[in-house]
Amino acid sequence: MDMGWRPFIALCAVPVCVATLGLAMAGSSRAVAAGQESAGQPSVQELAERLLGFPQSDGQTASLQLLPGQIASQLPVSPALPAGARVVGSLVRNAGTPMASVSVVIDAPGDRATIQAFYQKELAGKGWNPLPPGPQAHGFQPGSQPGGPSIFCSPQGSAWLSVNVYGGQSGSSDVRINTNGQIPNQCHPPNAAAPAPPFSSNSLIPPLYAPEGVATQPGSTGGGPGRWVSDGTATTDQKAGPLEQHFAQQLQAAKWTRLDGRDDGVLAWSAWKLPDGDWQALLYVMNGPGQNRRILHVDAQSATAQQATAPGTAFATGQAVAVSAPVAAAVPAVPAARPAAPSALATPPAKPGVTATPASPTS
Repeated sequence: MDMGWRPFIALCAVPVCVATLGLAMAGSSRAVAAGQESAGQPSVQELAERLLGFPQSDGQTASLQLLPGQIASQLPVSPALPAGARVVGSLVRNAGTPMASVSVVIDAPGDRATIQAFYQKELAGKGWNPLPPGPQAHGFQPGSQPGGPSIFCSPQGSAWLSVNVYGGQSGSSDVRINTNGQIPNQCHPPNAAAPAPPFSSNSLIPPLYAPEGVATQPGSTGGGPGRWVSDGTATTDQKAGPLEQHFAQQLQAAKWTRLDGRDDGVLAWSAWKLPDGDWQALLYVMNGPGQNRRILHVDAQSATAQQATAPGTAFATGQAVAVSAPVAAAVPAVPAARPAAPSALATPPAKPGVTATPASPTS
């Protein structure tokens, strides 16, 4: 009997036997998994639906549709795809209601700016235009510089669409197309007041964006006659010098002229002349406390602009206000000891026909 088992054991050593045993084990695992699921084990589908379907105030959960590999038909416009793009899928909440929202994910070959320009041109051909800009931002901004407009308005103004492009993997871009009935129409909001004028013609610091992938926390940005300041911090392993050069390129694009500058490793700074008047500015990036923390600062000043404006006039944006304070007037010195009160105050000369009565002494 022992001799009879040896050929079978030898046969089991070949890959065919291993594969057969693996299939048997896999079948057993599927049976166990099926048994667990039938016993109430949550599935990946259920988990995804619960995480994505936010509970409503009435205790109900929004209806949810996951559409792998499809562009949802509920989008107000059917977007074209860049060459070589792949549709990852769509998420639809509350389909068929005014509160419906749609999110589409697309992988597209190409860099961020190229893909953003593609959708701007493609949507413009269908009558969709970028949302008109509001008051211009100034100073250090959160995130990196946008590749183009992200909000687009329908020709009738009854719907809006956002297109955001992010850096992907292997030279591709991650495209997110969204619309949401729960968010008021940003193109033509109901009872909208007349658009506010730009904040101030004196807001001379252009918007400053960090490099791609650098986390930026804007600080205070504000100013007044004769001075504008913006602060922020960035978290990055980039040195102060390259980071200062990145912001300097944006100042040059705003027609600022570089006068001087230096980089000593810990502090990188540059002095600038603005295109109008006697405005001059200082930009610096400095290594801050904490790991990979960089302190950002830009300060623009004009002597003539400050002198020509009434004291106390101020403009501001962001979180801080810088006010032009009047020059302090000379304050008379207070005597150390108060002199004794006179018994009577001097009486001014009386006019003809008028009797002057001395005032009572004060204590």
